[in-house]
Amino acid sequence: MNYEQKFKYGESEINVCVEFGKRKHLSLIVYPDLRVVVRVPLKSQKDKIESIIRKKLRWINNKINYFNELEPIFPPSEFISGETHYFLGKPYQLKIRSSERTEIQIIDDFIEIKLSNTDDKKKIEKMLTKWYKSRARELLYQRTEKYLPVFLKIGAAKPEIKFRKMKSRWGSCSKRNIITLNTELIKAPFYCSDYVVVHELCHLIHLSHCRKFYSLLQNKMPDWKIRKKQLEKIVLR
Repeated sequence: MNYEQKFKYGESEINVCVEFGKRKHLSLIVYPDLRVVVRVPLKSQKDKIESIIRKKLRWINNKINYFNELEPIFPPSEFISGETHYFLGKPYQLKIRSSERTEIQIIDDFIEIKLSNTDDKKKIEKMLTKWYKSRARELLYQRTEKYLPVFLKIGAAKPEIKFRKMKSRWGSCSKRNIITLNTELIKAPFYCSDYVVVHELCHLIHLSHCRKFYSLLQNKMPDWKIRKKQLEKIVLR
């Protein structure tokens, strides 16, 4: 009896999950994970439900925008030797070395950056950002490929995987089956980034954050809540 419905608001498309239950009044909730749920009495008529939702679209959109502005925490970096940066959940110290050869490599507990001008902070930042992005493309793609077959077996379309640094989300999945992963995830352990990967793969089956979506997520990753909680506690540089 429950159902999902999409509503247009300006250029946005809002997915709403309507749930029927033993209750006297309608309730409308927008969760921090952008899930929009309307709970209504059992005998509620669909046209009346939709009318109420349409009247609330502006409020819903404002709530979604508010939660979208809650960003993952990335403290400012100075890009100097001795500064701590993370890779796959492990802290490494930056080691800036003067060299005619420009390169980045991990040596023991250090991320070693070689370049001719060690005082060029913008160059160091650009090199490190490019290195993180390259490692994210390689390793997060492998993690996606690890979990993807399970979803293909239950009818998911093979997605296009993209990577970019995002301020407000760890990942996203569009209705065109394009999954975008935040390159900053490469700084977190696989235990946490795998949660984001599986979360987005679930969207290939259920685009909205409805009850069926969470049921599927629970089935494919029973400890997803623990992983999510741990990811939320991570402060990444």
